[in-house]
Amino acid sequence: MRASATRLDELLRRGLPALESDADAYAIAEHHLRRMLEAMLDIMRHLAAKEGWGTPRTYYEAASLFVARSGTPVAAEFARLAVQMRNRLVHRYWDVTPAEMFGFLTARLPDLRRLAEHLVTRYSL
Repeated sequence: MRASATRLDELLRRGLPALESDADAYAIAEHHLRRMLEAMLDIMRHLAAKEGWGTPRTYYEAASLFVARSGTPVAAEFARLAVQMRNRLVHRYWDVTPAEMFGFLTARLPDLRRLAEHLVTRYSL
């Protein structure tokens, strides 16, 4: 998660024009964002079962349980947006534009970093 966040930071510094004009830069951003989101959501699903919070059937259920029960520093709305973005990157990747990717990363990468650090430190990952 940390490595993906670092790579996403590097791409953000290059700006939106880089994602729009460089297909490789966009592909790298897409890969690292999807990878980071899936790692977080897999951990949340695992923790929900391990901590006895329930057995989530979907990433959204896992994120909702985690937010409600873990004392995480992120809001339920953020968890919902993260799951939506993950699902779009996996199932409707052709609909995620460079501008949307850049906007999501600009607005949400600090939250993703905070959540990653919470997972790593709180759960000794």
